[in-house]
Amino acid sequence: MPPHSAINGRKATPNYFPTYSHLNGQPGQPRGKRRVLDRELLEYCLSIGVIRQMSETPSIDFLKECVANTDLRAELRITAAGYAAKYEAHPKASKPYVPKLPDQYRLPDLKTVASCQEAFIQITHDVTAGVLTLDAGKYLREFVEPLLESLKVSEVEAQIAEFRSIVEQVEAAKTIEHIPHPDS
Repeated sequence: MPPHSAINGRKATPNYFPTYSHLNGQPGQPRGKRRVLDRELLEYCLSIGVIRQMSETPSIDFLKECVANTDLRAELRITAAGYAAKYEAHPKASKPYVPKLPDQYRLPDLKTVASCQEAFIQITHDVTAGVLTLDAGKYLREFVEPLLESLKVSEVEAQIAEFRSIVEQVEAAKTIEHIPHPDS
């Protein structure tokens, strides 16, 4: 009977002196294996000075600039777009919650404190009337509140400037002329 069966086939003989040349991380080779276009993009970033080492990752803003740069080769632009897309449009990234607003829903122009207060009144009325949901009302209120505070400060500063100009006018008109008394 032969030492091997037809099912298992012949047993492999071990390699007692492996070269390991097929593995990554050999002396004189970069760690890991990158595609040629990835390496060329990193070499371009290194030559410009965007990164200091080949192991760094360029910023997303620079990658967007590379995508928009028509002087670069198309392959490098596509590679840069691929890198930027990984960090920008990640499918599992959290997106801010925006509640549904009714179609054609508008607030007044928020240019003065009075218009911001009118917007608060409108939001409150629409939430209680059922036109807006409660979370939509909170969402809109979060935009109006900081604007209201900044408008209050700017209006107070304008009133102070107006008051200063009035005081300066009064001070300028309040010159006392000394008229000597005829008896003295």
